[in-house]
Amino acid sequence: MGMTRTTGISLLLLVALAGCSPYPMYTHRPAGTAESGGAPRTESGAASERDRRDNQRPWERPGVDPAIFTRVVDRYLGMPYKKGGDDEKGFDCSHLVKAVYNEYSGTRVPASTRALYQLPEEVTREELIVGDLVFFSFDDAAITHIGIYMGGGRFVHASESRGVVMSSLSDPEFRDAYKGARRVL
Repeated sequence: MGMTRTTGISLLLLVALAGCSPYPMYTHRPAGTAESGGAPRTESGAASERDRRDNQRPWERPGVDPAIFTRVVDRYLGMPYKKGGDDEKGFDCSHLVKAVYNEYSGTRVPASTRALYQLPEEVTREELIVGDLVFFSFDDAAITHIGIYMGGGRFVHASESRGVVMSSLSDPEFRDAYKGARRVL
């Protein structure tokens, strides 16, 4: 049975209005829910980690390709700092994260340090892998700075005084201000 012209046009209009994009939008739904596409929950209410990861779309699986991710990040090194900046004229720390992930995989993440700190996939310092987000608080109250872990104890970030640079988590200013890490799925 063939599709009528009206049905075909309606289908195209529906797709256009749905805002289809070839790029993923970062959203989190608990695994095992119908909307998540995740694994069904077991009787205890938890999906096994393997089932959850096997059912994720490729861009939602943990980790990035370190070689490709590093090439993307290298493009930004040396760019100036600009509060609220999101282009070659300058970046602030959260807009740098947004730009890198958008360029690397088309993944859209919030351009807010606080919102990024709310990502659900928390990782310990020992579990850090390339691409994880590292968070800092320099006033002991709120999360005030973010960077992207690049391996070997180093991370890239937009420094107000130095622009986009690579720094070490073991530097006293960052070691003492470190507040945790999240993984973009």
